[in-house]
Amino acid sequence: YKRMTGDNLTVTNVVGLDDHVRGILPYEISNTCPLEALKAQAVCARSYSMANLGKHSSLGFDLCNTDDCQVYAGINKANDLTDQAVDETLGILAWYDGDVAATYYSSCDGGASECKSNVWGGSDVPYLQGVTDPYEADLADSISYYYWSTEYSSAELTDILQTKGYAATKI
Repeated sequence: YKRMTGDNLTVTNVVGLDDHVRGILPYEISNTCPLEALKAQAVCARSYSMANLGKHSSLGFDLCNTDDCQVYAGINKANDLTDQAVDETLGILAWYDGDVAATYYSSCDGGASECKSNVWGGSDVPYLQGVTDPYEADLADSISYYYWSTEYSSAELTDILQTKGYAATKI
């Protein structure tokens, strides 16, 4: 599917759900992880995709290939283990209260997750509550960007927020 928009060409890769998951799995989790971890990630990726269909419909496609949705880069890094994880979870989705669960995930969480309403607004759901992660600190040295900091002056931070459309005033 190709669509011309002004001077820009948008190329959309149309794939079935499980081929989409095959192209996500080895980019969102190491393709050498234990099979059960890969299967859990496959269910999360599939559920996220289904819960977010149409997220970019105004652009002519459902989901993008970046971390705004899920990193999708095709099947070049797929292997027998990731394919097995997808195959063994075919059709399995995470559900909550009759709806496909929005299974947000990240590669690291800085030691804790956050409630949905504090990140994306809207109302909270019981399965998206902030919790402390007692395990991540044990892996911190293997996460290249785990320790970081940045500094902004009040004026710089106000400008950044205003550029993004927030009503911020300089202190």
